[in-house]
Amino acid sequence: MRRLAARAGAYAPGIQEHLFYQVGQRPLGVSLDSVEGWLRARGGVLNELGYYVLARRTAAPTEDLFDWIQEGKGYRAAVLSVDGRRLYNGVTKSEGDAVGLALYDATSGISDDDRPKDMADASLVMIDPWPGVSRFLAPPRTLDIAHGSQKYATLLLYWTGYG
Repeated sequence: MRRLAARAGAYAPGIQEHLFYQVGQRPLGVSLDSVEGWLRARGGVLNELGYYVLARRTAAPTEDLFDWIQEGKGYRAAVLSVDGRRLYNGVTKSEGDAVGLALYDATSGISDDDRPKDMADASLVMIDPWPGVSRFLAPPRTLDIAHGSQKYATLLLYWTGYG
């Protein structure tokens, strides 16, 4: 969500940073239900601050999400329900994990220090709140398998304006 706000030119440190930071951490960022609940609970506050972010629950193949996010030119993102064990090839993690997908570009709010070395500008980045995992990754090939095992459950996020 910070990346969406930064892309729209509406991101500023302070209360917004505090709000957006919460949803990217455990336990709030751990599942689609918790992220969706956070948006319902904070939606009024976000609107009062001028942030118009909408969310929609859907089931969408991973490749389609890549295209949808890239077509949004930084104004779209998604939270994917994944099986962490399949995502990281057997590393012990619980089922029901969630990861984010957003577009990385110069206005995305991701510092260059956190930018994966193999990532070009205007590329997709996967955001994983799991402790001990590199926070920003190029989406691994195992993402589709891990996402598919959760019936492609997805929460689409899109920025509709700033006022």
